[in-house]
Formats: sequence, C-alpha cells, structure tokens
Amino acid sequence: MAGLLMVCSYFLTLSFLQPHFPLLPWVALVLIGAPYFFMAKEVIVSIFRDKTDFSKVLDGIDPSSQAEPAFILTEEMLSALQWITKAEIFGQNHVIDPLITVIQANAEIPDRERPLVSAAFFGPPGVGKSDLAKLIAKAVYEALERHFFRVDSSQYTDHSMSTMTGSNRGFMGSDQPGALTSALEQTSGKLVILVDEPDRVNGDPKRWIQAWMPVLDGRVTEVATKREYATRNAMIFLASNHRHEKLGAIGEKYRLLKDKMKPAELAAAYRKEVMAVIDPEVFPKAVLDRLDYIGIVAPLSREVIVDIVLKEITLLTQKHNMEVSFIDAEVLKEVIRVGMAGESTGARDFHRWVAEHVNPALVSAKRQNAKKIKLVLGGDGKVYATITEAHNSVPPTESADSPASGRPARGK
Repeated sequence: MAGLLMVCSYFLTLSFLQPHFPLLPWVALVLIGAPYFFMAKEVIVSIFRDKTDFSKVLDGIDPSSQAEPAFILTEEMLSALQWITKAEIFGQNHVIDPLITVIQANAEIPDRERPLVSAAFFGPPGVGKSDLAKLIAKAVYEALERHFFRVDSSQYTDHSMSTMTGSNRGFMGSDQPGALTSALEQTSGKLVILVDEPDRVNGDPKRWIQAWMPVLDGRVTEVATKREYATRNAMIFLASNHRHEKLGAIGEKYRLLKDKMKPAELAAAYRKEVMAVIDPEVFPKAVLDRLDYIGIVAPLSREVIVDIVLKEITLLTQKHNMEVSFIDAEVLKEVIRVGMAGESTGARDFHRWVAEHVNPALVSAKRQNAKKIKLVLGGDGKVYATITEAHNSVPPTESADSPASGRPARGK
C-alpha cells in the first residue's frame, strides 16, 4: 500500500511540475535508471572484477597481440638464404635462386593462409636435397634443432599419419599429442617440415603423400582434441630420388633454354614436362598442384665436386685447430678420379674420402703442433700435410721423405 501511495505521489508531482519543466520526466527517469543500467552492465561483463584493480590488468598489452603475427622475411634472413649457394650447396643455383624468390614473394602476401613455401626436390642421392631444407631452416628460423622437422618416410607405413596428428579418442595413444602438431605448437608454426623420400614409405606411397595435403593447404588438426594448427608460417618440402634420371634430363634441357625463352613460358613448359614424367600413382596430381615450386637438383659436376672437397677439407682442418693455406691440384684431381670410378658421386662419398685419406695427414700434423699446412699428393698416391707454420713459431725444416719443403705429416 505504501509503495502504491509513493508511485501516485510521484506521478501527481510530475503532473503539476511538467508545464513549467517539460523535460522533467525524462531527467527523473535517467536519474532513477542510470545506477541500475551500470550495475547490469557490470554484471554482464563479470561479477568478480571487484577483486582486483582491473584497469591495470590490460595496461600496456597490445590488443592485437592474440592474433597470429604475419611472417616477415628480413634482410638478414634473405642474405642467409643467398649465402647457401656460396658456402653450403654448390652448383644448384638454378633450384635455390627461384626458391628464394618464391619465399620472398609469398612472405609479402597479406592475410596469406597457405604455407610460406611448399616445394618438392627431385634428384639423385647425395646432391643436397635434405641439406637444403636444413639450411633454409637455419637461415630463416636460426635455431635448427627446434625449427626443423624431418620425416624419414621409410620408417613409416602409409597409414601412419596418426603419429603426426594424434589418434582418435579411445584408440591407443590418443592421450599423446601428434609429433607434427606438437612441433607446430612449440614453434608457433615457424617450422621447416621435410618429408624425406615419401615414395619409400612402407605400403602405398600415394596414400601417404595425400595425407600431407592439409599441411599444404595451411591447417593441421589434432585428431583427439580437434584443435587446429596453422602452417602459414611453415615451409614444407618433399625430397625424393623418384625418376631422377628422366627429370634430370628435363632440368638440363630447360637450363640451356633459360636465355632463349620468356620466364613465364619457360616455367610453364618446364612444369608441364616435369608433371608428365612424375608417376601420378606415386605423387598425386592434387598434391603437386598445391606446390609452389618443383626443383630438379642436378648431379654433381667436376667443378662442384672440387668445391665440396675444398669445403670439407677446410672445415675439417679448422676442427683440428689448424689452417690449410694451400691444397695442391693433384689432391683434387685424385678425389675426382676416385669419385668418377665409383658407382655414386654424391657429396657423402667425397665427405667419406676426405675422412679416410686427408684426416690421417691432418692428425699427424696436429701431433707435430702445426698451425698452418699445405696438402700435397705424394708419388705413392697418398696425401701429405706439409707444415708451413707451427703453433710455437718454430720454422719448419726440410725433410727428405717429404714431397715438399717443411715437415711432412703423412696420410694414408
């Protein structure tokens, strides 16, 4: 009853005052309803904000920080990529230079959903296909161990994708994250993924390669949790020896036509011939169509063999805390003769030759406190390390059994 009397009194008062103050009812309504409005708003947001100074919680935090940042290819990264052809992998500029161009172009695409680059490398064993993927990871992401994910396909079966993305709930291993999705989470998607020799998987290679299509499309789903991981900042490479003889011939043909055809025409004709040679029952066309680039890695020429051996000898000498100031041409001719006589002429063969025939000479020189050496080939076909400077600065002396001046350190 009292409430009813108060309401009647309120409206009676408004009726007397309204002719003098036309906006009075609206002012009264705002004054009465405002506290309830702000109270309701506060309840809608949260009823627990009174337990902290909420205004300071978000202070200094970028409101856009939750969004996945776009990948930026810096000048330092670009220089590191270009350095690969100068100091790491030789004679494959025709593959590496276009690949760098694709990476650079894709990095500039706004709101890109697909990987930073997806490519396939075909070529004979030991020419640097796997090493190229590793070096790209090191150049772009710096921390190789964390940002490089290699899948040795020969260790898997054609239905082993659950190892990469996890198993359905109720199946064995469903409580464990997939190897690939776990790596994507740990690196925020900044990952180089190398699927090595996918055509050598145990079972149906076509099925195995098709299973990687979501990765190429830009999204990977953890099967058990249904959580999605973006691959927009990742790079995906397939490396294979598949039909490398025929593909190598195509690659050589178009290298010779490089200056005779327009770049767009050359690229289209090259890709068409490559696609005609690759077996679609091994590498499905749907997968190849998703690749940004297909590179044909060339066999090692004699010049490239020399570059590889020079690099291996230089690095091995540095590991022994010495410096090689000169390598006689006969040493390099010998390794070319040995390499050409073997069944394989991959970089691994020449790495092994340096370890077997040069390292013993380096060890002997190191035992004699050598600082700088020259490598020469003796009349017996063995490599010798001639000491030109010792760590104790004692000048070298002539030796009768040395093939050159200085103290000899005989190899095998």
